[in-house]
Amino acid sequence: MAFFDLLILPLSLFPVGQASYPLFYFIINGVPLDQKFLEIVAQQPLNLSEVSKLRRKHRIKLFVSGIETALLSAAPLVSMIAPIVTTAFLIHILHGFKKCYFVPSDERT
Repeated sequence: MAFFDLLILPLSLFPVGQASYPLFYFIINGVPLDQKFLEIVAQQPLNLSEVSKLRRKHRIKLFVSGIETALLSAAPLVSMIAPIVTTAFLIHILHGFKKCYFVPSDERT
């Protein structure tokens, strides 16, 4: 994540780049934040292969949740509750996905 932040840092030297820097910042930081929070939330009910299937199948919705996390983390006082809000949001989304696509672990063969 820091590598990509360093790649977009030269954008802040130019006026046009300064206008687009926040957009790139939130997009680049939203993806890894989303992936890590999803792995944390889905760790107990799903195995790693199911989590990767889930991430591939619903990548747009999860990408938007990652950008939401990056936006919440940018605000000074709100950033203190951003992990809690994101975890609750992803748990809610995960339970919705599980009802539609996954068989409960006690019913697996």
